[in-house]
Amino acid sequence: SNIAEICAPESLDDKDGYNMCKNACDPGECCLEPIEACRVENSDICSEYEVCKILHGTPKSHPSSIESQIVTKCNTNALVGDDSQAQECKDLCQPAACCF
Repeated sequence: SNIAEICAPESLDDKDGYNMCKNACDPGECCLEPIEACRVENSDICSEYEVCKILHGTPKSHPSSIESQIVTKCNTNALVGDDSQAQECKDLCQPAACCF
């Protein structure tokens, strides 16, 4: 299966889509580590897992990652006095509500 399709932003809208992407990306986890040895030694394989960065990252480096969206939309400053921002945060977190 095609990791780029499985991990497209629209595919991560629900828990099943997120889990499918995570499972598809697990074999290439070392490619995303800060230490670049794996990426350097396996550049051809790691290039396939480049799309997996959508699961991780900072708002600056990977603005579309789930983690980045939560940091941006669910921080205290974003939530104070802005009901639409609070709703975006709730919507973003809804697929993981079962975890809490």
